[in-house]
Amino acid sequence: MFELLNILEMEKTRSILKTTHEVMYKVVITALNSLKIHWEDPQEIPILFKREFIDKGRIDLAYWRIWSRVEELKKCWMRGS
Repeated sequence: MFELLNILEMEKTRSILKTTHEVMYKVVITALNSLKIHWEDPQEIPILFKREFIDKGRIDLAYWRIWSRVEELKKCWMRGS
């Protein structure tokens, strides 16, 4: 039963991480569009996020740390899948 509970908790965590990642990207894409900053490739989103929002001081550096941590966790989960 404990093993089943652990598996369910891991799946819930994975689902939360996936949703968080999707929401982060959607919010940044919406913000970039509102600033009329165009992008072609989804891989550009983290670079543009850092350049346009963190480096220009529009939002606190703590958000970049959160972004990086979510990306790191997603990569870990992807390897573990």
